Amino acid sequence: MAWIEVAGILDNQNIYSLCVFNNKLYGGSSPAGQLFEWNGIDGWTKVADQLDGQITIHALCAFKGKLYGGTLRGGKLFEWNETEWIEVADQYDGQSIDSLCVFNNKLYASTLYQAMLLEWDEDGAWIMAAGNPVGASTLHSLCVFNEKLYGTGDPTGKLYEFSGTEMIEVAPMYDSEMVIYSLCVFNNKLYGVGYYGSLLEWDEDNLLWKSVASSIGVGALTSACVVYGVLYSTAPAGHLLAWNGTDSWIIICDPVAYPWPMCVFNNKLYSGTIYGYEYGGGKLLEYTPLNADFTASPLIGYSPLTVDFTNLSSEVPTTWDWTFGDGNYNSVDYNPSHTYLVDGTYTVSLTINKDINTDIDTKADYIVAQQAPSDSTSGTISVFMNADFTSSYNQYSGNFNVHFTNLTQGTPTNYLWDFGDGYTSVSTNPVHRYATAGYYRVSLAAWRGSFDDTATGIVDFRENRVRHRQLSGPIRTGLYMENGRLGVKVTGGSWINLMSRDLNYNGPWQVSYTMDTPNASIPHQCVLGRSYASSLLVTADSVSSDRAKDYKINTERRTAVFYNEDKYADDKS
Repeated sequence: MAWIEVAGILDNQNIYSLCVFNNKLYGGSSPAGQLFEWNGIDGWTKVADQLDGQITIHALCAFKGKLYGGTLRGGKLFEWNETEWIEVADQYDGQSIDSLCVFNNKLYASTLYQAMLLEWDEDGAWIMAAGNPVGASTLHSLCVFNEKLYGTGDPTGKLYEFSGTEMIEVAPMYDSEMVIYSLCVFNNKLYGVGYYGSLLEWDEDNLLWKSVASSIGVGALTSACVVYGVLYSTAPAGHLLAWNGTDSWIIICDPVAYPWPMCVFNNKLYSGTIYGYEYGGGKLLEYTPLNADFTASPLIGYSPLTVDFTNLSSEVPTTWDWTFGDGNYNSVDYNPSHTYLVDGTYTVSLTINKDINTDIDTKADYIVAQQAPSDSTSGTISVFMNADFTSSYNQYSGNFNVHFTNLTQGTPTNYLWDFGDGYTSVSTNPVHRYATAGYYRVSLAAWRGSFDDTATGIVDFRENRVRHRQLSGPIRTGLYMENGRLGVKVTGGSWINLMSRDLNYNGPWQVSYTMDTPNASIPHQCVLGRSYASSLLVTADSVSSDRAKDYKINTERRTAVFYNEDKYADDKS
């Protein structure tokens, strides 16, 4: 495996910083102080020219939806407006910007010459957040770890923690590693790569560095990144190294074109190159890590169960080896099939290799082979699943209880109901109470082994089905129907229009009525109903359409209750 060149040499430019912003990869250059955007295929596109004579964009950082660049010699902070650099902070006390980092929603910079920590005030200036640690001339590689801000000293090799007002030493120099160029968080620990090629792990309890990988003779290590659970580092000599996770470096890529900054973008490693045109400066290099991955189908079923495995490994390996967990067979096929003969739960592993690189993906308890159930009468195995259900509820009562009856065929062993309101159930025939009226889509998933099916249905409690209107005046109430309008009159009161909008349809209406007081008298005239009864139910049917409406006048409570859609309600009391 090797670096792949995905952007060619820039004219006398080096890439000293890389940053992912808005799902694109950007590079800051030297000695022209320009900003470049990678086209995602094979080249750089310049998106900002040099500003104010600044020759090196030594650090790039995304902050609050914008991209910022820190300059090396001039110590300025630039903001990119997507067409050009804009200066947003001038140099502070002769300092140069080494690195940028976002911490507690603020933008910080580490500096050369006096090893200061600067904070941007977002109003045009740097302010000093922490002064010079004793003996350090440069503060390198700001990094956030466990909600604290850290940086390393040059040439002291020390690790410093920001207290809020000063940088406090939390680890002395290890051996002769006087410069830690890059910090990196990996597996909830803080690591640093050094001038002499070591990988150091910070012992947080004892406040010291300890070596977990010694130099392998490739020189200084300048950057560190993590992708697919592996910690990588680059050397200016051109090597790419990977830590074996215990005690040593492994060379992944042979030397090429002096890579310096490195970052992760879309699960790949990228590095920009330095040292000018003669040595291939300004290139962008890409490395796709070896990553074992696979899927299988089906994951559960009856033995003998045949499973098809699909190899999804990145950076196509040259060899691969499968173990299926049943102790019987392995496979060296790229996409194998395997039959599980015995009931059980099985762990599957895929080991891949390419060049000197190896990766393993293990999925524990991944495949489940079950004993097939038999039909109680015929002894045959049911090989289908048909989910189905019904629901029973009173749409108008204001009681939002629903009784579900499971009609699924195919002898399922598991159910999962989704009631459409955020609640679920694994009961066979659940009863569910909805909190409010509404329109709910219900689903039932049923399965047994690899056989499954899903059914859906609707529960419809319309909040506007029932309307109440308080009437004034004596009990004696009149119900009127005129020109497609339904209304009521109270004794001595005015006519109140209840349903003009809903009944305003062309064509005549046929009206019938019932009363809950026997022998009540209702004059059959333009005024459809007038009564001393306790309630009156009137049905209005359009002659020219299938629209139907029921209305009930409760005279004892002087309340008009009307239902504005289906007339076939179970209970309108």
